[in-house]
Amino acid sequence: MLALPSQTTSLILASLGYLRSHFPGQAIEVRIPPIGAVQCFSGVRHTRGTPPNVFQTDAQTWLKLIRGTKSFDELAPLIDYSGSEIYRLIEQLPLNEDFFKSFTEQ
Repeated sequence: MLALPSQTTSLILASLGYLRSHFPGQAIEVRIPPIGAVQCFSGVRHTRGTPPNVFQTDAQTWLKLIRGTKSFDELAPLIDYSGSEIYRLIEQLPLNEDFFKSFTEQ
């Protein structure tokens, strides 16, 4: 496994935190291993085992999605996802300019 630059890791963690704070809940679990995971979006609460709505991908694919350099449809083969609520996450990608502005101001 290649080590990721600290700024990349920070950006991914910040994006996961953004999802958690702007879309609170436990309906969807977003996983970017080995960096982090977050539960977000309101709906059916998940407490044990594998959640019904899971979105998992590698760091580089996630960065392309949140920046909008590639679409979900283009990157779907690189993403493991399941559940009927995943569309709610996909609708929020790429993340808005306010997120990136706040990240660069840190």
